[in-house]
Amino acid sequence: MPSQPASRFQRGRTRCAPCRHRAAVHRLGLCGRSKHPANHRPNYYDAVCITHLDDDHCKGFGEFFWLEHAKIYQSDERIRINELWVPACALLETGLSGDARLVRAEAIHRLREGKEGLVFSRPERLKDWMDANKIDFESRKHLLVNAGKLVPGYTNEGSARAEFFVHSPFGDRQDDGTIIDRNGDSIFMQVTFREGGNDSYLFLGSDVDHESLSAIVQITRKKGNDDRLLWDLMKLPHHCSYLSLGPERGTDETKAVPNVKWLFETQGRRRGIIISPSWQIPAKGSKEDADTQPPPRQAADHHRRVTMHRVLVPSRGPRRATRCPPARRPCADGQPSQLFYCPLGPRRRF
Repeated sequence: MPSQPASRFQRGRTRCAPCRHRAAVHRLGLCGRSKHPANHRPNYYDAVCITHLDDDHCKGFGEFFWLEHAKIYQSDERIRINELWVPACALLETGLSGDARLVRAEAIHRLREGKEGLVFSRPERLKDWMDANKIDFESRKHLLVNAGKLVPGYTNEGSARAEFFVHSPFGDRQDDGTIIDRNGDSIFMQVTFREGGNDSYLFLGSDVDHESLSAIVQITRKKGNDDRLLWDLMKLPHHCSYLSLGPERGTDETKAVPNVKWLFETQGRRRGIIISPSWQIPAKGSKEDADTQPPPRQAADHHRRVTMHRVLVPSRGPRRATRCPPARRPCADGQPSQLFYCPLGPRRRF
């Protein structure tokens, strides 16, 4: 087999990653190449995607990153962002505080400067806002990425050998700039990685609920783009919440609405993997089992059934895990898959 060109996403070079706190970023090794290779100091990301402005998705932004809009957030130990990706609601929402306010300020600054940032929205929906804020629409239109399009600058044939297909946010969700459904207007995408002539598919589910996910499936299938709903690796929406599957939690297993059922049971490929960024799944009858916050046992049992997996569940100790027996029923193509749970630390409210 002929040798492949160096990938833009190989370890130690560049990554596209959601913002988390400092320890998580360094633990995952997601930072770009250092200007000082001798001491391996990371200093940039190619892209940072803030899917929406909930605190658990942007916390630590002002502490960790070099921000272009204010010198107080510029020092040698901070990580630079070559390109910042945000949904339109990050610009339209007002009255923000903390890191969400900083994300908004940084995104507006980059859009105003016309570089180093992308906004995910139907372009026409932002025109009035841009005019009101004296940002020239025509000269910045190339920085606005609509649902159903590919993120510019990344191709399977290029150095990245990866492309990002945008499913959400939908432009018509931003008719009212004062009342914004953050989870409905969050960035949801399918990433296709090409290696050795083979494609692998990653779903990044943000915090979308079953209504938004169902609409994504319906619209994508109507356009004849079923392949844009394939997945080898599924990052579950909203910390394994049952609301990403259906309206009811269920007694033993959450029942997915038809379009979401099709996505999970038909589009997962052979030996697919589901990852839940959540606390440990509670045992039936435990105190945590009665908690209204994710992850509910019933949603996890849905994923266990669908994937016919061996579950790797983090225990209380660091980097320890317990294994659960495989599900009895096979997944869609009869091949075993896996479901991993990534701990978020102490239980907290979302």
